[in-house]
Amino acid sequence: MTIPAMRRLLVLAAVLVLLIGIPLFLFPGSTEDSFSWTVRPDLTAAFFGAGYWAAAVLEMTGARRDRWGDARIAVPAVAVFTVATLATTVVHLDRFHFDHPDLVTRVGTWGWLVVYAVVPLLILGALAAQLRSTGWAERAGASMAVSTRRGLAAAAAVIGGLGLGLLAAPGLFDAAWPWPLSALTGRAVGAWLAGMGALLGHMAWDGDWARSLPASAAAGAFGLLQGIALVRHLGTPEWSHPASWAYAIALVGLFTLGLQGMRRAA
Repeated sequence: MTIPAMRRLLVLAAVLVLLIGIPLFLFPGSTEDSFSWTVRPDLTAAFFGAGYWAAAVLEMTGARRDRWGDARIAVPAVAVFTVATLATTVVHLDRFHFDHPDLVTRVGTWGWLVVYAVVPLLILGALAAQLRSTGWAERAGASMAVSTRRGLAAAAAVIGGLGLGLLAAPGLFDAAWPWPLSALTGRAVGAWLAGMGALLGHMAWDGDWARSLPASAAAGAFGLLQGIALVRHLGTPEWSHPASWAYAIALVGLFTLGLQGMRRAA
């Protein structure tokens, strides 16, 4: 069974990312005053907002699963993203609104730093307690076709690899992205891609549709929400660049994966 401490942590994380995503997705042009750091262009802010809302789906779906074996897929991906975002924050502290004239923005910025400093420790503590209670839990019999697992593993390698590249050297790997990124936004995008790579890799490793339900729901939400953000800002990507079309195809693939995964899990 999923222990109460793990459930509470996942619910808390879901609420936090849901709130963080509101100004980013709904008001991407106002990050200078409504977010912890100024995000440009607007599509990048909307990308982050869509990612946070998809993460809320992952965490809340995981929290609602009674068995730890059905909930655990939410934890490693969240841990990867959180640690990567903390590292990105530390590297670019000078870009954050710690001295913003608006009190609410300053408080929100300091809150961002505290959350990303504390959440990894909470994840580690909750995971340790969970493992003491139940262990990692054995995998169920694989219900995914071998070809599906291989496809997921390949997607995890490509997406996760690009994420790690952006985290390590954003000035080099941003050429593979459909629109311009700064060093900070490149690393922040890299954190999301690294987390998505971890999620898809976990799905491939587990090989079970039922246990992958939180990941399927999150992948579908990510593809849908990012698609909406892209349509709202169609003029931002460089459509003469193959990366723009690859990005659009990837979003369709994630949305399709989500629909198939939820159907198979049901």
